[in-house]
Amino acid sequence: MLAEIAIIATDLAEVLGTAIGIQRLFGLPPEIGIAITAPEVLVILALQRMGFRYLEVFVITMLAVIAMCFGVQIFLASPDWAAATRGLIPDATLWRDRVLLFLALGIVGATVMSHNLYLISAAVPTRVYGNSRAEKKEVPRYTTLAPTTSRALAFLINASLLILAAAAFHRGGHTNVAELPDAHALLAPLMGSNLATTLFGIALLCCG
Repeated sequence: MLAEIAIIATDLAEVLGTAIGIQRLFGLPPEIGIAITAPEVLVILALQRMGFRYLEVFVITMLAVIAMCFGVQIFLASPDWAAATRGLIPDATLWRDRVLLFLALGIVGATVMSHNLYLISAAVPTRVYGNSRAEKKEVPRYTTLAPTTSRALAFLINASLLILAAAAFHRGGHTNVAELPDAHALLAPLMGSNLATTLFGIALLCCG
């Protein structure tokens, strides 16, 4: 039951993120964005009936688009890479400041999400393997590689989002940006390009 509640809570954030992405890209109200997102989920789940590989390819494609969007935005933001690298290493301040600790836990939660772990687990029985001992031993190796790779990609995307926020907002003195619409609206004037806001909207859409 707790796992199901966690999945629902996470999916709620994804639905809202998609609705905001649709609003920012096409100017549609969030309510219409949610109405579009709900049946869209069923279409994606229907891919499983065609074979699990189609669903895997779809997810990988979305991840690739998200990574590309944030990669271009980070290039436009020109962050301080030395400071970003230092920021990846936790220090004693993290344990003394509850706000920082909660933020760090939020990033962990955004990377290790329950529904993603179940999705990867569901892929295990779909693997085709031979009857020899060597072929059977390949299954756990590749099964371990898949979630490790996907979690690494998720970490890179979340880290990219943090670096982008630091370079675009914090460096410019906009330390009170807490809502996605505010972040979307400020990207263009701060980074000097409308491309940044468009890519942010596309990334939101693909995340959802």
